[in-house]
Amino acid sequence: MRKSADQELRVWLLRSMTVMFMFMFLAILGEPCGAQVERMGCIRPYRLRCDDQSEPLAVSSAKPKFTWALAHVALPPVTGANQRAYRVCVYENNSHTGGPTRLIWDSGKVVSIEIYASYQGPRLLHRQLYDWQLQVWDQDGRGSKPVSSNFTTFGGQDYPIRGKWIGRDELFQPLRRPPEGFLSKTVLRQNDVHDITIDLGKLVEVDEVRLYPLHPFRSATHLSGFGFPRRFVVALSPSIRPQDANLVFDCEEKDYAGPIGEVLVIPVPRQEAHYLVIRTTKRAAISGQFLVALAEVEVRLKGKKVVSPVSIMTTDSEESASYRQQFL
Repeated sequence: MRKSADQELRVWLLRSMTVMFMFMFLAILGEPCGAQVERMGCIRPYRLRCDDQSEPLAVSSAKPKFTWALAHVALPPVTGANQRAYRVCVYENNSHTGGPTRLIWDSGKVVSIEIYASYQGPRLLHRQLYDWQLQVWDQDGRGSKPVSSNFTTFGGQDYPIRGKWIGRDELFQPLRRPPEGFLSKTVLRQNDVHDITIDLGKLVEVDEVRLYPLHPFRSATHLSGFGFPRRFVVALSPSIRPQDANLVFDCEEKDYAGPIGEVLVIPVPRQEAHYLVIRTTKRAAISGQFLVALAEVEVRLKGKKVVSPVSIMTTDSEESASYRQQFL
C-alpha cells in the first residue's frame, strides 16, 4: 500500500509540473507583439546607400559616405520616435576567393540624429568587395536589428582626392530631405492601369527581382507598405517589344496576399533581360483616392545587384523632393 501511494504521489507531481510548464510556454507564445517591438526599438533603418547608390559596383572615393532612411516598426507609430544613435561596421569580404571576412572599421556607438556617416577606417583596396552593417538606437535607447549592405571599390585610394573651397552659399544651404522613393499621382478609380518600365541599359542575366515597399518615416498616418500595388504583374523582356516579355510574377486575378510592409522577393528562372515592367491593375486605396508607391526595384544575380537603371518610364509620377520616378 505504501508503494502504491508513493507512485500516485509521483504521478501527481509529474502531471502538475507538466501543466505548469505548458502554461509558461503558452504565456511566452502569447506575449504581445508590441512588447517585442518595444524591446527592439520603434524604428529600423532601411534603404541603405553608399555614395548615394544601392550596393554600388565602382566606389572610388577614399571615404565613402553611408546613408539610410528610417521606418516605424511600432503600431501605431510612436509619437516623437527618432534616431538618437547609430553604429556602422565595415567588413572586408573575401568569400569569392575563399578567404575570411574580417572587420576593418567600427564606428562604435555614435550619439547623433544624422542619418549618414563617412568611412574613417584604413585604406580601401582596389576592386574589393566590402560589407557594411548598420544599427540604430531610438529616443529611448532601444537598438534595432543590424541590417547590412555592400559596395565594391574601383580605384580605392590610389586615385587622387580633389577638393574645393566651401563658400558661404554651400555652407548655409538648407538640409535636403532624403528621397523616399516613387509615388504615382492619385486617381479616382482604383482600376486605372499604371505601368512602370525600367530600362536596365543593356542585356543582363537575372535570377531574382525585388520590390521594396515604401516606408514614409515622416508620416504618422502612412505606415510601412504605403501605396504597395494590390493587383499587378511583373515581367522581364530582352527588348522593348511587348510580345517578347516573359511574365515572372502574376497577381492580377486576386489581391496581393503577402505582407505589404516587407520586401517582395521574386525568384525567376535565370534569363537575360533589358527591360523590367511592372503593370498595376488595382492601385492602393488612400483616403478615398488611389495610387501606386514603391521605394525601390532591384534585379539580381546570385544574390547581388546586377545593374542600376538607365532610365525609367511611368504612366504618371508625383515629382517632389522626396518622390521621383528616378528614385526607383
